[in-house]
Amino acid sequence: MALSNFFSAVVDKRRSGHEAWRKALLVCGVASSVLFALMIWAIGYPGYNPFSQVPSELTAIGAPTRALWTLLGWIYTALEAAFGFGLWKWAGRNRAVRVVGGLIVAHAFLGYFGRLRRCINARCWPRAGAR
Repeated sequence: MALSNFFSAVVDKRRSGHEAWRKALLVCGVASSVLFALMIWAIGYPGYNPFSQVPSELTAIGAPTRALWTLLGWIYTALEAAFGFGLWKWAGRNRAVRVVGGLIVAHAFLGYFGRLRRCINARCWPRAGAR
């Protein structure tokens, strides 16, 4: 009887630990969204207007905010990937939710490494209608 109570307590403690990790990973989704919004609205340079310019101009070659965006991009990617992993673990046997979690992880990594490779500069992208 005492042995079964011991194992029951160990299993309950382990479940509560897993629950805390799962909640922390799911909170990473909210944190990544808040961080991205702050990156767009709080980081800027003179002449940048978030209403008329795309956020990728903050990472453009020669932009004064490029170094900070690169640093924060790693944090954003880690938070987004952690959220996707947490969603995948939380899904259990629900295949659709597992697929969505996997897609979020893939988006995090492919999106970040794709942003590093691209040339985002006004000189790289000709304006529409320009000849």
